Amino acid sequence: MAIFFGLTLCALLARWPLRRMAMVAMLVGYAAITEALQAFIPYRQSDWLDLAENLAGLALGIAVYAVVSRLTPGEGVKPLDCSPDRDQ
Repeated sequence: MAIFFGLTLCALLARWPLRRMAMVAMLVGYAAITEALQAFIPYRQSDWLDLAENLAGLALGIAVYAVVSRLTPGEGVKPLDCSPDRDQ
């Protein structure tokens, strides 16, 4: 759950040039594919509860982003500027 919470927040804060619904759809697909592939790995098992926990983390990430965006008036949440050529 924590991994998909973090992935969702990072994806939303990165402001990729994708629609948010497309990004969420890709994260849901990623959660489903990783869970399905575990069925083919020895000593791992695929479980619907794990998929539900991954999707809960995704939903929590979306909710936290939405709340923080509403609490910051005007421009919303800004991504960090980590470019090395930024003037100090």
